[in-house]
Parts: sequence; C-alpha cells; structure tokens
Amino acid sequence: MSGLMWQHALLVDDHPIVRLGLAALLGSHCPGVRIAEAGSLTEARAALAATPPQLTLLDINLGRGNGLQLLPELRAAGSRVLVLSIRDEASIIEQALAAGADGYLIKDAAGKELAQALAALAQGQRYLPPNVAVRLAGRQGPQAPQGIDSLSARELEVFLLVAQGLGKGDMAARLGISANTVETHRQKLKQKLGADSQHALLKLALAHTGRALPSDS
Repeated sequence: MSGLMWQHALLVDDHPIVRLGLAALLGSHCPGVRIAEAGSLTEARAALAATPPQLTLLDINLGRGNGLQLLPELRAAGSRVLVLSIRDEASIIEQALAAGADGYLIKDAAGKELAQALAALAQGQRYLPPNVAVRLAGRQGPQAPQGIDSLSARELEVFLLVAQGLGKGDMAARLGISANTVETHRQKLKQKLGADSQHALLKLALAHTGRALPSDS
C-alpha cells in the first residue's frame, strides 16, 4: 500500500507527539509527501490557506475547538478527510460523515488499519473499520425502496405508458384520470428515477420494459 500519490497533507491534532507518529506513518506510505501540522482550528485554517492539502488527518477534540468545524472548508479546498479520534460513539461518527468526512478511524487502531484507510481514500472510497460499519448499519434500520421498487402502483402504470410513447391526454383517457394528475405522476417519476427531462424518463422506461417486462404490460 505504499506509494500513494498525495503531495500535500495536513495533520490536525492538538498533541505534538501524536502528530509526530502520524507524520512518520504517513511518510512511510506516501514517499515525498509534504506534511503541514496544526494543533488548533486557527493553525489549521492558516495551513489550509497557505497550501490546500490533498489529504487531511483530522482530530475532533482540539482543545477548545471541534475539528468537525473544519470539514466544510477542507472539502471546499478539495481535500480528502480522514477523521482520527478517541471518540467512538456512533452519533459522533455519523455526524462526521454527514459533515463530509471520507473516513473515520479510532485512534487505538493498528498502523496497518491506517494504511488500509489511506488506500481506500486514495481510490475515492469511504473507509470505516468493519466493526464501526456494522454498528452504524444497525442504527440505520431497513433501507427505503429505491428506483423502480419505490414506485406506487399508479406511478408504475404511468411509467409503462411512457414506454409506449403515449402523450399526457392519451394516458389520462387510458387510466380514467385527469391530465393534470398524469403530469403529477410524471413529475414524481422523474424525481424518484433521477430523470432530468421527459426524454430521459422515456429512455429509462424503454430500457426497463426491454429488460424486464413483457411488451404488452
């Protein structure tokens, strides 16, 4: 996992000895990386302004400051952000991820886990330790239906009529509803299926019927 391609990194932690250890670990996996250090929000903002980092290792507890306050600024600068903290409460981890963190690592993790986290971030992925991921999944509960599965029975009827190329008036006559109601269903279909236009919705409907549904549905 050595040879990661970051050129500029920022370590934000209010304990100099922790920054020293992190710098050594980071340098071993990212040869030639230039590392800036900060022990407070003020120092971190100064370092960010001087040289926007491509990677930030961020602690939450910064004396009187909260490291999560930096997340919007770091993301706006294009930095990938790995939060390293002694805090292991699920609510804190969820807060960090919601604020834009790309990963979260508890500080008692082994050095090899830091290497795994760095590799994941370098590939554009999110990193959570397996035990943390399981805990968060347990808090989230059942996932809401997505895509076609999220459509109501009426919305699915309209979707299939879109695939047949029918206009709003013809759909209304076929279904025994008003043209305005048909339009409402089409707008909901676009929102649920991520279609930004009627043409995009038609393409989705054609693709869906061609793959999974008989042509006379």
